[in-house]
Amino acid sequence: MKKWLISGIALLVVGLLIFGCEKAPEGTGVYGKVIDKETRKPIEGATITLTSLRQVTEASPAVWAVTATTESSGNYSIKDLEPGNYGVTVTSSGYFAYSLSELVVKEGKMKKLNIKLEESFVGG
Repeated sequence: MKKWLISGIALLVVGLLIFGCEKAPEGTGVYGKVIDKETRKPIEGATITLTSLRQVTEASPAVWAVTATTESSGNYSIKDLEPGNYGVTVTSSGYFAYSLSELVVKEGKMKKLNIKLEESFVGG
């Protein structure tokens, strides 16, 4: 009986380790989850915008941006980015915008960025 109990606990621990661990997506980019700051519930349809200012030539900087939208689970992923520094803005209807002035993306790494948005109130 004791043997079965120990074996069962060992299998449970191994299962939790395998299925409970979140694996980062592969590539160069950013991924994460957007949730409500108070309720901790995922926010579907939030827009994540990464903006880069890259110097193409001395006289001609190039500004470009890429966006993603969260799924029903609040998850998002932006892959195939060039390594470098990015500004981040997250918006969703009914929430205050979130911004981060600098996010460093490294070659071959997926940077995890979870975001908590605060609900905005309109009233009098």
